[in-house]
Amino acid sequence: MAQTIAAPGVKIADRSSPYVREDWAARTFRVNRDVFRSESILARERRGIWDTQWLYLGHETEVPRPGDFKQRTLAGRPLIFSRDSRDRVRAYLNACPHRGTVLCRETEGNAKTFQCFYHAWTFANTGELVGIPDAGAYPPERGFAAEMGLRELPRFENYRGFVFVSFAANGPSLRDHLGDARDYLDMMIDHSEKGIEVIPGTHLYSIRGNWKLAVENAMDGYHFSPTHVTFVEYLKTTGYVTSDEGGRAITLENGHSVLVFSGHGGRVGMQWEPRFGEEQRRRTEENVKRLAARLGEERAKQIASTSRIPYLFPKLLPFDIGGLAARQLEPERACYTDVHG
Repeated sequence: MAQTIAAPGVKIADRSSPYVREDWAARTFRVNRDVFRSESILARERRGIWDTQWLYLGHETEVPRPGDFKQRTLAGRPLIFSRDSRDRVRAYLNACPHRGTVLCRETEGNAKTFQCFYHAWTFANTGELVGIPDAGAYPPERGFAAEMGLRELPRFENYRGFVFVSFAANGPSLRDHLGDARDYLDMMIDHSEKGIEVIPGTHLYSIRGNWKLAVENAMDGYHFSPTHVTFVEYLKTTGYVTSDEGGRAITLENGHSVLVFSGHGGRVGMQWEPRFGEEQRRRTEENVKRLAARLGEERAKQIASTSRIPYLFPKLLPFDIGGLAARQLEPERACYTDVHG
């Protein structure tokens, strides 16, 4: 079922809205198509949601060594996601504070400094301005260099390796924003006593559709068999058996949600599939025992026996369905969305 998603304190629609028609007696919920194609509505969403909410930036293991950096775009703003020379994970606006020129033009790399190509101002990866051509033309006071350092974002928090930022100076803490969705992140992280690590490589693609449709598609398990029929038929030839038993979509607080289902191949706690082989069966059983010893029987069963697709409003879709993957949504236009996986 479609649902109206609004940031706390931002009223997008209600039962009398021209965009949503909800009739519990008739069991209908209808959304005006303008919600998915209007540039003016997207502009309101940018102001009320993307400019105020916590947005996922990346995982700390993506920048494992001091000096590592990656470019990211969040809410239309270019950012530098980095680990500085003091081993601190940082996020800067990717713009020279002097004239606003894009500072870092490499997609990723390792650097002790960032130098603007326009006027050659140079900044340490810790943010300080460390070099100015013709420095005598600028105020000699010590405070000038500090004031003209790289611009950090108003808020930056790290939840168990998942790094989030906000362009708003005020608002709820990250833990409060995540609310009960934290539990589904914890389940991903707790698969292994070593935690998780993002492997190199990025899957980039775009969809000719609204960002909210990308969310709805991820939360909609109903479409899988008819839409992906070729894939489903292929799986049958491999001996793969699937079941939708226990599948359900759950609404969480603060705009988050999760699709939980069982019967997905690859889950360590499920009935064994012969195609994986005897060696893998023994390995799986041992993994389940270790999981139970570390987390308890009930928690281990919850992690091992179900697959989950959480949605962390408004940007992140971590897929915990056998393998772990994350889709990040970046709305470009009302009918065009970039997806980073």
